[in-house]
Amino acid sequence: MTNKKFQIGMITAGDKKTASRLARGLVKNNLAACVSIIPQIKSIYAWNGKIEEANEHFLIAKTRSSLSKKIISFVQKNHTYSNPEIIFLNIEDGSKNYLDWIKKNT
Repeated sequence: MTNKKFQIGMITAGDKKTASRLARGLVKNNLAACVSIIPQIKSIYAWNGKIEEANEHFLIAKTRSSLSKKIISFVQKNHTYSNPEIIFLNIEDGSKNYLDWIKKNT
């Protein structure tokens, strides 16, 4: 099933509490059908002219493309970072049943 109606949202959080709060809020508000949390990733990034390193949690949100702006707004309002990572990748193909489930729950 090829379409560009669905996306994967990728978000990082600095701690378990923030990651859980964001994931639950996205699902509760029907912005994502499911959010998977991968704990304990290491991020190395440029920030304010320096190379930084941090342990983070990685959120993978399954959603509809039409909700990306609402997800960005929700995350920015509820995140502890001043500039949180919120990026999206199009789902090019997938199980029709799973994509229908995403649509039904968002």
